Amino acid sequence: MKKVIALLYIFFTVCHLNAQTSPDTIEFARSKAYEKKFTEADRLLTQYNLGHNDINALRLHAQVLYWMKDFNRASEVYEKTLVSFPDQHVVKLDYGRMLFETGKLSHAQLLLEDYRTYDSANAEVNILLARLYYWNGHIQKAKERVADVLKPYPDNPTALGILAEINTLTAPYIRLRGIYISDDQPLKSTDVEVEAGWYRSWLFNPGLHINYNHFTLPDSLFNSLWIQLGNKISFGNSGFSISATGGIFKHHANDNNAILTGNLLLAQKISNSIVLEVFTAKKPYQYSSTSVRSPVIQNFSGVAVNLNKANKWLGRGAYQAEKFEDDNKIQTIYLWLLAPIINKKNFSLKAGYAFNHSNADRNTFTSVKSLNSVIQTTAAGGSVEGYYNPYFTPNNQTIHSLLASVGILLSDKVNFTSRVNIGVSASSDYPDLVLTKTQNIYSINKTYSKQSYTPIDFQNELLIHLSNQVTISGLYGYTKLLFYTVNQGAIQLKYAFINETKK
Repeated sequence: MKKVIALLYIFFTVCHLNAQTSPDTIEFARSKAYEKKFTEADRLLTQYNLGHNDINALRLHAQVLYWMKDFNRASEVYEKTLVSFPDQHVVKLDYGRMLFETGKLSHAQLLLEDYRTYDSANAEVNILLARLYYWNGHIQKAKERVADVLKPYPDNPTALGILAEINTLTAPYIRLRGIYISDDQPLKSTDVEVEAGWYRSWLFNPGLHINYNHFTLPDSLFNSLWIQLGNKISFGNSGFSISATGGIFKHHANDNNAILTGNLLLAQKISNSIVLEVFTAKKPYQYSSTSVRSPVIQNFSGVAVNLNKANKWLGRGAYQAEKFEDDNKIQTIYLWLLAPIINKKNFSLKAGYAFNHSNADRNTFTSVKSLNSVIQTTAAGGSVEGYYNPYFTPNNQTIHSLLASVGILLSDKVNFTSRVNIGVSASSDYPDLVLTKTQNIYSINKTYSKQSYTPIDFQNELLIHLSNQVTISGLYGYTKLLFYTVNQGAIQLKYAFINETKK
């Protein structure tokens, strides 16, 4: 009997001590977490929560797991806490905040909206929801949540910043650009571009593009006009968007008959930094001297994966096919990646690598002169001058390039960017034309030889913000390819009809 009494005494004493030390365990784990000894805090809380159902311990454990970047386990703890304490709205705020910060936006929005039914004046919740609605294209809802913050806190910088972003995004704008291009084909062009757009909502984001081109060849002048009207639809948290454009293209050498053009782009956000694209388009080709004399239309399609990690790591990999009206097709595979080297407020430097391989089904390099003219001026076995007619066709063209990109913030209103792409190893099967004579019959034969070269693409822009509404920029580009060498300059003016007092 004494043994039974002693055992009961020990049992109740242990229970009493446990009851006394439970809060101490939580505080001890909290102190470990504050010391950034997260593994030890996780061990203590995991063991403690196995035998207890304490909301403070569960919330602390979820926070520790978040600090450890173990987001899956943190979510499991939050879900368990919501089941055990469905009326504790603070858990919804904790969980919603974590999901927002880790990019699980759909679930975050549901939890934050649920919390707001309990506390509609919470500034943090209203700011988070304003951002979510803004990103999803629900502009009016975003403005309402911002207003909920500004009513009690009219100088809240975050809310004012979101409102400024919304006013900038939704302001109609017009962009004018004048471009001068000169290459060694020789071909010169003076182009005027007009672009206008107005973001109204996730469903209605229209844009207008007008391109007028004036081409100068040694013996003639040509003009073309391309007008496009399109819209973009973004399906919110799904990360899916559709961009569609229809247009007409007129070339005065084609008696100004209108040619219908179009573009369709489907984009799906895979993660916070990766977007998958599928695209197809029917558009004019206006790069060779022959295509300027008579309109050339191409069907352009492909698939691409884009990387943008906080605007630091940038990249793209794609396959594209260009099909022309003569059933010839050019296929291209390319990828490029830029990594951050220096990332300061006023200066950034990125460097990277690019690869490109392209090949045409049929080569379009042909003689400049007719066969009879060649016979009169060229001996059998002699080389014949040629050109690409009516468009450039690469043959087993492979390019390995080094990339660099520089951004310099000269002041709050002046920004300079420069990027260069230099081919360190590039080769292509280059066509050669030779006049041959067999049994008194002349013909022009095409042969190929492997040719190495150094492609260069060098682009620069100086952007000046004259005001919140007006920006002006100057651009210069130099491009050296197997096909030609191009110098290009441009001046651009953009005006945004921003109402800065708009609430």
